[in-house]
Amino acid sequence: MGAPTAAFGGDLITVTWSVKNHGTLAALRDWRDHIYLSPEEDFDLQDATLLGTVQFKNIPPLNLKPDSTYTASGNVRLPYTTFGTKWIYIVTDGANEELELLEQNNVRSTGMPVQIALLPPPDLEPVSLNIPASTSSGQGIPATFTVNNNGAASYPNQSAWTDKIYLSTAPYFDTAAIPIGQKYHFGGVPAAGSYQASADCKIPNGVQGDYYVYVQADAGNKVFEYNFENNNVFRSADVLPITLTPYPDVVVTSVVPSDLMLTEQQPFSLAWTTTNQGPAATEQAFRETVYMSPSPVWPGSSGNVSLGSFTRADNLLPGDSVIRSSSFIMPNVHGNTWYFYVITDSDNSLYEYTFENNNSTRSEQAVTVVQQYADLEITQFNAPSSGNSGATVTLNWQVANNGDVPTGTGYWTDAVYLSADATLSGSDWQLGNLEHSGVLLPGTNYSASKTVTLPNGLSGNFYLLLDVAHNLSGSVNDPDDTNDFAVFPVTINLSPAPDLIVTQLSLASPVYAGQSVYAHFTVKNIGNGALTGQQISDRVFFGNAPSLAGVKGIGFAPVAHNRTR
Repeated sequence: MGAPTAAFGGDLITVTWSVKNHGTLAALRDWRDHIYLSPEEDFDLQDATLLGTVQFKNIPPLNLKPDSTYTASGNVRLPYTTFGTKWIYIVTDGANEELELLEQNNVRSTGMPVQIALLPPPDLEPVSLNIPASTSSGQGIPATFTVNNNGAASYPNQSAWTDKIYLSTAPYFDTAAIPIGQKYHFGGVPAAGSYQASADCKIPNGVQGDYYVYVQADAGNKVFEYNFENNNVFRSADVLPITLTPYPDVVVTSVVPSDLMLTEQQPFSLAWTTTNQGPAATEQAFRETVYMSPSPVWPGSSGNVSLGSFTRADNLLPGDSVIRSSSFIMPNVHGNTWYFYVITDSDNSLYEYTFENNNSTRSEQAVTVVQQYADLEITQFNAPSSGNSGATVTLNWQVANNGDVPTGTGYWTDAVYLSADATLSGSDWQLGNLEHSGVLLPGTNYSASKTVTLPNGLSGNFYLLLDVAHNLSGSVNDPDDTNDFAVFPVTINLSPAPDLIVTQLSLASPVYAGQSVYAHFTVKNIGNGALTGQQISDRVFFGNAPSLAGVKGIGFAPVAHNRTR
């Protein structure tokens, strides 16, 4: 392994190394060799810096065979911030992509350290800052500044950074300063050189008084300046007087519903008055949102219901009011007493100084909401009166909505069961489901059909059960589930059963461990019934005894076709 023994930070150096395969098998996978820079003679991955990787593609017949060697080289750049005594290491297969018996011998150094000299760093220092003589809160101002490079050199890899502008009431710079603008700088600055820049700054809303303005060069510390980081901030000589800009203050002064007795799924209207009681006009659009809540105090409970949101483009002058009215459809709120709330400037697009907490107003009186329901009813349920076990039967049914409102959801499942009695229980057979899609309006119905298979091995008198919108009465908005269930008696006759046996089994000989083997066998149906329309799997097992006890499965053969005998 070879590498330079002396270099500057930022230099591009060449590292060479050789790797030998000491194993008994060829390397069959792709891998990467990693080049590291370490501050220690004993390699520690936690302290090392990855300089680069070299990819090796193992495409036969170019696999690294046992006792064979390859030599490689890589060009890597030393970090510009690095100096002092360091070591170069190669970690072959650094990502552990190749399976190896031993991984401990994958690391090696050159044996000799590399002495890295610090490249002369830059030293950025802002030396001037020009700002307006005064301004107002919420307004934009320009800031022009100059930054010198007092260092001995500029770094080619540090040619981009961000300078920031701040406000502060303190005559010294600290973390309490408020950022108001920034300027992205691109391009190196030569030693003894400088650059000028201008940043568009925004004075925050609500700020007033005398503030100092600061510029900080390389605010994110992207540029490595060694020990010259303490002169990156420059302050304006004079304070910037900031006056408070007048602001709007919008409030809702009344909320009046069209009636104090409202009905679900029926139209109603709501009127409210919005007033600007601030010293300035609104001047820009803002939103108002209408809610229902069972609580007399906002924000109330988690049961709040949003009725709608509206964009208002009115330019409300100080003292102006506007009466607004909108129509709604009462949702299914499943409760009796409700309040209406109107939140003005609900998106906080208006700056209202310290008056943001008066934007919510509710109706003075609570309204009573009369609930309405859907009512799913099975109006028809037909099926054959008898059938054979293992055979199919077709069921037909019709469901109507005899309620006052549309169903609360358009998706539910009708389920069909077979039971020994006329009630549904966990021991019943579920024969099939049918998904329904579409809201069912009052006075309308739908028809459905489902072909199901009766269980094998049954005989006697049973019942077919139909359960509409199974376990979804709440979502459907149908509290009366007594007519969502229907029963149809059916007599089941026992069908003749098939009886499968293996009549012949043979294997190719000899059989080798770990290798594929073909099993040839014959299956015969000696029963009285046909095997029709069913999918079966034949499995092959291996064991050291002439019984199935303790055997292991070694394969299966799916049979996806009909067998009649």
